[in-house]
Formats: sequence, C-alpha cells, structure tokens
Amino acid sequence: MLTPKQSVGEILRELPDDVSYDDIIYRLYARSKIERAMESAETEPLIEHEAVERDLAK
Repeated sequence: MLTPKQSVGEILRELPDDVSYDDIIYRLYARSKIERAMESAETEPLIEHEAVERDLAK
C-alpha cells in the first residue's frame, strides 16, 4: 500500500496540467474514502445482501 504522500504524487502525475484545485481536492477525497472502505471491508464483518434487503423492506 502506498503512503499518503505517494498517493498524492500518483494522483498529481495522472492529472492534466490544467487541473483545478477543486478537481485535485475531489480526487484526494475520493481516494481517501475508497482506501478507508477497503480497509474496513478487510477488518469488519460484511452484511449479507439479503439482510440489507430485509432491513430496507421494513
């Protein structure tokens, strides 16, 4: 897994030169959320699809 600093560098290298600050911030935010979700999926129990459907049906 990349360090946060390495992730930022990777994101910046992938973006075009005329990218806006808002686009950079959005990419950083999205990457952070995705990495947290992936870590959570590895350490926390997942909810079965059927259980979610039952809860939503109530």
